[in-house]
Amino acid sequence: MKILVLNGSPRPKGNTAALVDAFVEGAKENGHDITVVAEEKLTELKQFGKSLKNIAEKNEEE
Repeated sequence: MKILVLNGSPRPKGNTAALVDAFVEGAKENGHDITVVAEEKLTELKQFGKSLKNIAEKNEEE
C-alpha cells in the first residue's frame, strides 16, 4: 500500500517528526511504500498553488 504522510509541523526535530518517523518505520517494516512531505515542501506547494491561482485569475480577467 502507498501511504502519503503530511507533516505540517515547522519543527523538524520536534514531537511530530518523532511520531512521523516511528510511523514510517513501522509501515516500512510491514511492506508499505511511504512518502513523507515535510512542512517546508508544504509551504512551497502552497505558494506555488497561490501563484497558479493568480495566473488563472489574471487569464480570466483578460
